[in-house]
Amino acid sequence: MSFYPQWLPGTKPEGYDEHRARVRENLRLPGHWKAFVQTSRTSHAPAEQRLDAVKAPSVVVMGAADVDWKDPADEAAWIGRRLRADVVMVAEVGHYPQVQAPVITAGAVTRLIDEVTHA
Repeated sequence: MSFYPQWLPGTKPEGYDEHRARVRENLRLPGHWKAFVQTSRTSHAPAEQRLDAVKAPSVVVMGAADVDWKDPADEAAWIGRRLRADVVMVAEVGHYPQVQAPVITAGAVTRLIDEVTHA
């Protein structure tokens, strides 16, 4: 849990302390920590190999301060090119833009839906 706050830099969202406590409790359940560790040590290669097969319209919403990537903007641009997707970079936001910037994230998804339904 010591690393968790780094995923949400800047202003913490409403309910952050309660959410963090729930995550901590969840990871204490039998098998949950082991499962989480496995997800953090997997290869992205299988997903990367399938990117060009994605034909559905997409949008990439990336926090500009996402600590999972050396250069979040470069990562977002790369995945955006591969998916032929619009890219929305959210300033001062980390790994969970849907939590730290729900209005921006919802707006990006809504625009995608509008584009698809009115095409």
